[in-house]
Amino acid sequence: MKNHYFRSILSFTLAMLLLFGSAPACFALAVSNNPLVDPKGPVPFVETEDEFFNILIMGVDHGFKGYWGSGGKRKFENCHSDQNIVVSINLTKKQLNLISVPRDSITYIPGKQGIYKLNATFSCADTVEEGIQNVSNAVSWYLGGIQIDCYCVVNMETMVALGDAMGGIDFNVDMNYTGCSGTKYKNGMQHLDGLGIMEYVRARKNATVDGTDIGRTRRGRSMMIAIFKKLYQQPELVYDLFKVIEDERYTFVTNVSMDQFLQKILPTFLSLDPDNIGSYILEGSYRTALVEKNFHFIRQNERKQLLKKVFGIDAEEIPYISHLYTQWLVDKGLTTVRYIHVARSLIEIFEQTENPTPEQEKALAEFIAAHDTCVNSFDAAADAQESKTDKKMLSDRKALREAGERAIAAFHYTEPVKWSSTTIWYEDPMINAWQPNWN
Repeated sequence: MKNHYFRSILSFTLAMLLLFGSAPACFALAVSNNPLVDPKGPVPFVETEDEFFNILIMGVDHGFKGYWGSGGKRKFENCHSDQNIVVSINLTKKQLNLISVPRDSITYIPGKQGIYKLNATFSCADTVEEGIQNVSNAVSWYLGGIQIDCYCVVNMETMVALGDAMGGIDFNVDMNYTGCSGTKYKNGMQHLDGLGIMEYVRARKNATVDGTDIGRTRRGRSMMIAIFKKLYQQPELVYDLFKVIEDERYTFVTNVSMDQFLQKILPTFLSLDPDNIGSYILEGSYRTALVEKNFHFIRQNERKQLLKKVFGIDAEEIPYISHLYTQWLVDKGLTTVRYIHVARSLIEIFEQTENPTPEQEKALAEFIAAHDTCVNSFDAAADAQESKTDKKMLSDRKALREAGERAIAAFHYTEPVKWSSTTIWYEDPMINAWQPNWN
């Protein structure tokens, strides 16, 4: 409350200075605590008592001719990371844990405006490397600031090739089902080749047991454990896998060097107990939210317990990711977010005016003060989600638009200004800076 009070006083003081010609032409606007208004950077890495080495494994829904995967996306950079598994090696205790972060988890991309699903953050980028960093930053954010030391990203075609290179895997399949290739798989222990491995890990709608995204993450971790055990027994297979990784026909993206793998990761891996691998997921529930999207909402207490168990850290709750909050956004918050960003774009234009008249200076000062007040009331309403703070925000939002219209008139600005939009929120660049393929 004090912070909001002093910000209002500062805004008024700056406005008066500008009005009387003593302030510079530009000054800082109020900054929101909410990432929808002012995106935050990557979370600082947390300190842990034990030493960890964490590898993010991403399975991307990019296929190959005759098997393009979900949405039929042909370009790797336009795809989604549907499997996001952190392979966490506790170097102190010689333990290995696998942690899945569900692909549909509601996510804010550090440094980028908007609300997204975790898997879509991969394509909210200009380069593949930037997309990978988006996912890595978001996963680290969900894990309370646990550092991701390196990443490995594969598509479906590469997964098949890697599976074949290691001679397939003996695996206890937990269901009868038909793969997308038309191959029929039976319940029980059987030998899966590369295609069989990929089809089992990808099974969801065609799964006859637990045909959900959560079921698919479980199958992915189970298969990874089986692969780890085979590599533990036959470490020489690593060299066959590297032949695939280095083959330009296949998509395998990593920031791990051969020397780093052979000198640190592989020896550490071989020192672990293959029969004592932890398998976890950030538990939560799937609910329709934000008009028509299906999001995974993690359960805060279970997340905190998991991070305490695996990493020994006391993580804080993540704000602005509850289902209740998304309902508030649809009812009141998203329109205010748009108003604030429209106002900011106009303020930036008006501040570039050379030799503004006293009338223009006054109008701009009032507009900036209204912006700062609206930002502060939006923060208060988003945090409280109560009738009193909502009414204050709606009143300040109206005042912001009125101040903006006065400034538009004072500066003789003739371009059309759309305070409200008929565009769905996730296609509105004033709310979501990126518009990925949500399918």
